[in-house]
Amino acid sequence: MLAKIANRLAKKTLDSGGVWNLLDAANHDEHLARVAVGDIWGIGRQWSAWLEQQGIKTALDLKYANARQVRAKMTVVGERIVRELNGVSCLPLELLPAVQKGITVSRSFGQLLSDKDEIRQALLRFVGRAGEKLRRGGLMAERITVFARTDRFNPSRPCYSRMLTTTLPFPTDYTPALIAPALRLFDAIWRPGLGFQKCGIMLTNLVAADRTKRDLLESHNPDRQLRLMRAVDALNMAYGARTIHFGYLGGAKPKSSLRANFISGRYTTSWSELRIVR
Repeated sequence: MLAKIANRLAKKTLDSGGVWNLLDAANHDEHLARVAVGDIWGIGRQWSAWLEQQGIKTALDLKYANARQVRAKMTVVGERIVRELNGVSCLPLELLPAVQKGITVSRSFGQLLSDKDEIRQALLRFVGRAGEKLRRGGLMAERITVFARTDRFNPSRPCYSRMLTTTLPFPTDYTPALIAPALRLFDAIWRPGLGFQKCGIMLTNLVAADRTKRDLLESHNPDRQLRLMRAVDALNMAYGARTIHFGYLGGAKPKSSLRANFISGRYTTSWSELRIVR
């Protein structure tokens, strides 16, 4: 918190040279008195109004406020702000990123879909994308969840939402091994005659690919699967998404695609959309 306040003071003070070091200051109080309580990062309009009603108008006032009383109104977030203003670190430094716990790929359709094959195609593309994310992160999934729902904000249509989960026989990042259970779950979720607005897939119980245990009786060849998927990912990375894909994913643009009538041009990332100056 002191670092954020120092950053603000550096921007607001012309003779600071863009740098403000509160750690070396003999007395922080005179600097904290210059910062309004509403300008402290993490304090919104409502909390700012409540603090001012309590006579707490500056960062200095908040520094010497009762941390437990602040917590009673502003939850643990408010208490952390008070303690950090007093130089107490409340959040530990993370030297390594936390292990990812799950992967979700889902989209709202550009129009309501009632055709089972069209929704299945969308789901399979999500499975392929989830598999790419697994391999990119060096992870494998032990559980897979499929969900679908109709438009819950349309009172003229029946509302339906369901989610099903299954445990995979072994941790995997192999796309075909994810597709088969995803299709079984989707078949159980599917209800004819409904207009579906969204579907998606979640992969959970993720484990590091290099720490999974091999089954002596396994019928699949994980090394061969890994080489295959690496080749597919490399080609798609080099030549564009879905340059190589499984045949049942289809090649035509699906009806489930998002509407993008007003999307900004990709002037710096697509050769076909570069601006031409004459």
